Amino acid sequence: MDQGEINDDVEEEGLKNDDGQIIDDQGDSHSDSNDKSGTSPFNNRIQRTDVVRQVARKGQKRQAEEFLQNTYKKKKLTNLKIGDNVLVPVPNVDRGPTDGRNILAVIIEI
Repeated sequence: MDQGEINDDVEEEGLKNDDGQIIDDQGDSHSDSNDKSGTSPFNNRIQRTDVVRQVARKGQKRQAEEFLQNTYKKKKLTNLKIGDNVLVPVPNVDRGPTDGRNILAVIIEI
């Protein structure tokens, strides 16, 4: 063996950690053997993504249920009688720039 081969072996041994990982010049570590736990960073990322998706799905379902409850309450009419005054909303497409947003009406028939 010449001096260059000996120096390369010494440098490689110096770069190995106790965990069997080799640290390259940029500080990145690479494992020589499989992880002891059997999970890779890729699998961990997939698991974290699945958890985030489940939390988002639950939040979206909760928000949809709240929305349906609120819209049901808005559509629910109170006890109306003939002769009662009510406000009827006018959609934006049906009114001009100077028209009112609501029309005052009287119930004449149920």
